[in-house]
Amino acid sequence: MVLKGLDKHVDLQSSSAKRMIGKVAVVTGGARGIGAATAKLFAENGAYVVIGDILDESGTAVAESIGARYIHCDVSKESDVESAIQLAITWKGKLDILFSNAGIGGTTSSITNLDMEQVKHLISINLLGNVHAIKHAARAMLRCDTKGSIICTSLPDM
Repeated sequence: MVLKGLDKHVDLQSSSAKRMIGKVAVVTGGARGIGAATAKLFAENGAYVVIGDILDESGTAVAESIGARYIHCDVSKESDVESAIQLAITWKGKLDILFSNAGIGGTTSSITNLDMEQVKHLISINLLGNVHAIKHAARAMLRCDTKGSIICTSLPDM
């Protein structure tokens, strides 16, 4: 797609691709679905990618296919998220992008029949997982003096 500016043409596709070269990204929930597609797109456009997920076999396969790193990461556990962020810092010295995408689907039962343990589990992943990711990504970006992007989707991959 080419848009005409005031005095020049701008190729949005190539300028977007150039913005990813050398960037370091962590993608949680990156073993399949939107997370895997995002990790692949980031890598295709020049980013270094760390994939964090609980689906070790799928996550490793995606990582190997794009030259990324994989780490087991249960986002409900703050220490796992911190380790994923730290892997990016250890590997490339900075963090530019967090794509916090890990999520699960909820129950389809009536509110009157909710299993509160299932609700707590859902909250630990879909809400607290994002909080853990934002906290540790922001800390890393501040430490590395990076003006980065933090993107949270938390869509269940069904």
